[in-house]
Amino acid sequence: MIKHDAPEDAQRISVLYWEVKDDGTWARTVSSIGVTSNIGAVATAHSHAILLNCPCASYSEPINVTNRSWANKAGGKCLDAEAPSYLCWDCTAIQRREENERQQRAAEQRRVEQEREQQKDERLKRLVAEAIKDEEGKSEPTGSLSVDNPLALALYVALISYAARNPGKALPSLTSIGPMGWTGDVRQDREFLLTLYHANPLAIAPESPSQAFTFSQDGDDIAFVSTEVAWRVIGGLAAAQERSKEIKYVSPDPAWSPRSCGTRRLHRANGPDGDHRHRGLPQQPAHQEVRLSRGTRSKARRTRGRHPQRLRA
Repeated sequence: MIKHDAPEDAQRISVLYWEVKDDGTWARTVSSIGVTSNIGAVATAHSHAILLNCPCASYSEPINVTNRSWANKAGGKCLDAEAPSYLCWDCTAIQRREENERQQRAAEQRRVEQEREQQKDERLKRLVAEAIKDEEGKSEPTGSLSVDNPLALALYVALISYAARNPGKALPSLTSIGPMGWTGDVRQDREFLLTLYHANPLAIAPESPSQAFTFSQDGDDIAFVSTEVAWRVIGGLAAAQERSKEIKYVSPDPAWSPRSCGTRRLHRANGPDGDHRHRGLPQQPAHQEVRLSRGTRSKARRTRGRHPQRLRA
């Protein structure tokens, strides 16, 4: 089909371009008509072909094609092959428009999600900064050191020893010191550290990595992962050393010994950087998940699993 207003020379080129032999193949090559790029451009601009044996996949009408390449893709070498996957020009334009709209919607959705994630990240950073500031504000232990489990106090003494041997450094997280933890039982260490945290001789150190904090389950505040945060001694090393000297355990039973209650005696083993770790502590049946008010202690509840510890403003 040649446009009625096409110039005479364009009409001549279009006739030669689209002419086919009896077997359906092209009557001549494009290069035999003239310069290939010019011939194709002229024919495409002023004419198109209708493939009568190649119905549109959308509504079964013959396909319109604007160049030979498209014609051969749809109808094969002899322009008579069925092409159930090909669309006519109008349907192709509609499909492209719909695809463009779909891509635009997807791009807009990604933009909105990225903006939401960015806002979420910024809010988390702000809350973490506030929490760290609050932890840094814990400059003096509140009241006397009161911990029900004497083994937690033993760990406290070991932490003070580590701090004395590594002045100016934060107490490392459980994850960073390796699979054995401080005592050989990371699950137990986690519980002891939380016990000391809530008893207030320990605070979260500002050196804690960003991945140690996350949003709480309800999304209103943040929580910290107790195995990922670094720790610091509240009140300074010298005061903590004096405090540790006051730690005593008096058994009401003179015959009591750690071995008599199914545990092994503590012994020190050199760890990385010359630190001391206590090994041989008994495992505990559960972990603690605790809701916190910043700067104050709240009641703890026992629960299974390893959950982040919540910080509530």
